[in-house]
Amino acid sequence: MICLDHITSEEVLKAAGSTRLQDLVPERRFRLEGHIVRLPDHRHSKTAIDGHQPEEHVEEVVQRKHGDAHSKKTSDGFI
Repeated sequence: MICLDHITSEEVLKAAGSTRLQDLVPERRFRLEGHIVRLPDHRHSKTAIDGHQPEEHVEEVVQRKHGDAHSKKTSDGFI
């Protein structure tokens, strides 16, 4: 049995009023990044994207972990 009808994906998407996934993903990713950029620096989502934590948060974590004696700040970081 041979099927002579052929409907392309573009025709289906147009009939459904939908957008191709490859066009939709970059738009949504860009929108998400815009939300993350506007988050406060101490939020985990922003820390994960930026790759670094704000200095006052790092100092606070060091103090909680090691106590005040180990949280002395030097020119190149913490002791």
